[in-house]
Amino acid sequence: MATFVLVPGAWNGSWSFEAVVPLLERAGHTVHALTLTGLRPDDENATIASANLDTHTDDVVRHLDRHRITGATLVGHSYAGMVIAAAADRGRRQVARADHS
Repeated sequence: MATFVLVPGAWNGSWSFEAVVPLLERAGHTVHALTLTGLRPDDENATIASANLDTHTDDVVRHLDRHRITGATLVGHSYAGMVIAAAADRGRRQVARADHS
């Protein structure tokens, strides 16, 4: 089975994947749905203002490291296509595939 890391587009969070996560998990996959820095409900204004592509790429790479994920399929929606492309480049050993819509 696969390990999916789902990365939402701009102004969205992990809640964007509420419908698809249980479907993937029922199919036997491991799923991580992320909310990027600056988009969490409790993020401070300074955090929101300073978050950028590098910040979001770091979010994904840190998540892969923290959870010791290897062979991941990164899935990014919209803006997150750039995020997962950069994360795949930085985390080459951890990422098997990156796909965006």
